[in-house]
Amino acid sequence: PGFVMDITISITGWDVTRDGNEQNWVYCAGLGFIFACGLPAMWVMGRAVQAAADLLEDLQSKAQKQIQKAERETDPSKRVIALKDAIKAARKVELSATTDGASVVAAATEHLGSVQASEGASGATSDDLSVSRKTDAHAELVARNSQLQDLNNQLQERNTKLELENKTLREDE
Repeated sequence: PGFVMDITISITGWDVTRDGNEQNWVYCAGLGFIFACGLPAMWVMGRAVQAAADLLEDLQSKAQKQIQKAERETDPSKRVIALKDAIKAARKVELSATTDGASVVAAATEHLGSVQASEGASGATSDDLSVSRKTDAHAELVARNSQLQDLNNQLQERNTKLELENKTLREDE
């Protein structure tokens, strides 16, 4: 804005040190420049909103197809896993907020319940499934813990190096 204000002074030949009115006009030119810089952002935001809406629609369509594919699975144990994953994906993209999505998610949830009930009757209890889920979650947490410990070690090494560099720079002063 200062550059625009200087150009305005040069073009108009105003003496802003003597005339307060001319100084106000120069400030208005600088402020106008700032406001003008915000105009392209409106176009960019409009495009970003449209792109996000298109992406959401695409993801919702994929989630609906994933539910349909999971319902066609013939192996009951694979069907349970596929339905759980499909329902989770549908919830992430709020498929139930669409016209057909609410009924598709409800039907898939009902189908999942019936498959789990029949699987439980055939030998696998809900406790067995719960233990399996807990074991999977534990394995994921152990892996994540290992990653975080590695990152922590790297950060500690970096911190030590920076402290030594800082100490060296202070001694040189």
